[in-house]
Amino acid sequence: MIKRTRLKLTMLNSVVVCLILVCIAAFVYFSVRIDSENITDNELMNASYMMKRFIPLFEKKSPSANAELSEEYLVFTERMETSGIAYGVWDVSGKQLEYRSIYPLPENMLSGIRSCLFGRDKKESVLMNESDGLYYIHVYDFGGIRIRVCSTVVCSDAGLLRIVQTVQNVSAQDTMADRLLRWLMLAMLIGVTLSFVSGYFIAGRAIIPIQNSLTRQKEFLADASHELKTPVTIMRANLDVVKACQEDTVSEQIEWIDNAYRETEHMEHLISNMLQIAKTEDSDSPEKKEAVSLNDVCAETLERFLPIAGSKGITITFDRGEDVSVLADHQKLLQVMSIVTDNAVKYSSEGGRITLSVRRTMLHGVIEVSDTGIGMERSELEKIFERFYRTDKARSRKVGGSGLGLAIARQIVQMYSGTISADSEKGVGTTITISIPAAV
Repeated sequence: MIKRTRLKLTMLNSVVVCLILVCIAAFVYFSVRIDSENITDNELMNASYMMKRFIPLFEKKSPSANAELSEEYLVFTERMETSGIAYGVWDVSGKQLEYRSIYPLPENMLSGIRSCLFGRDKKESVLMNESDGLYYIHVYDFGGIRIRVCSTVVCSDAGLLRIVQTVQNVSAQDTMADRLLRWLMLAMLIGVTLSFVSGYFIAGRAIIPIQNSLTRQKEFLADASHELKTPVTIMRANLDVVKACQEDTVSEQIEWIDNAYRETEHMEHLISNMLQIAKTEDSDSPEKKEAVSLNDVCAETLERFLPIAGSKGITITFDRGEDVSVLADHQKLLQVMSIVTDNAVKYSSEGGRITLSVRRTMLHGVIEVSDTGIGMERSELEKIFERFYRTDKARSRKVGGSGLGLAIARQIVQMYSGTISADSEKGVGTTITISIPAAV
């Protein structure tokens, strides 16, 4: 399931990236293409506009009076040749008044355009309505050449209609646009490939928490099933004894009933702790944060456990030091201290000592709970904070342990960006250290 999810995330990421790249490529390509066509059309329109000024020269009227205009026309001709623009002027009958050809155009092409200018269906690609008249843009392909033709109709000084046409070869621009399109497609292919590879890697990293969560859930369910199996088995064994002796009275069966009842209490405690762990894991951040005095928490813990410790002949003291406030929730910290202190009481023998102490480091407030109990091997120090782990399972069941207390304590401490650790020596005792960032 995880692999399929990873592949789906990768494909979804690749599809999204592909769509984005397609949109970007289409925008770039059509923007360049449209800008190129607009620039060409403006150049042709400007050339047609200037041609109107030189029409008197082509009508062969008063050439001497047009000497200055002739000089301007020579400059215009040179500029058109440099720009690669061909041009011509015709009358309405198709008679050529002036034509400067640069391209080998078919004879009937420009005449066909001129004829359609006065028809109903002009079939122009672009129509420009300017203040000095209409400009028609036609596009033609022939012999591997693509041209754009700008045509306009003007009335000469003599009152006669003249048709001005300017022509430019746009094959080079089309070639550049096609080359740009090929590069964009190649970039898209590379981008999608890189997106798939990187997306597969990122998806793998992204689902690690999900995979870890599923693994923890499986382990939790397996451990919980195992832990619940023992009390259920014991309850069933005791009830089987009761069923086998149905003629006995309740008082005669009380031992077996009490055994079953104790197991229900154990199951209730176990389920309560399991729900506590599940609730803590579902919380991404603590619900409440305030300045909490560690001295107050330890004093309240001492007051709560003095009777319990006294009944077992265990001395419990609070080594009150500099008061330190941390950012946490008072009740949550009290729960952590209750778990740790309860373990110290459970695993200490008569005549033992338990000491609570508070100190401050540069950035943290620290609580230490030390006891002179049975201790544990150093190899077990990290494992004691795992769920359902118990150093002495027989003793834990006898004193009512479920193996979840320290796991709950660690989760609560980590909610407040703190740490909890243990130091112990077999037969000497154990020290639990809780460190939480201090309030400013």
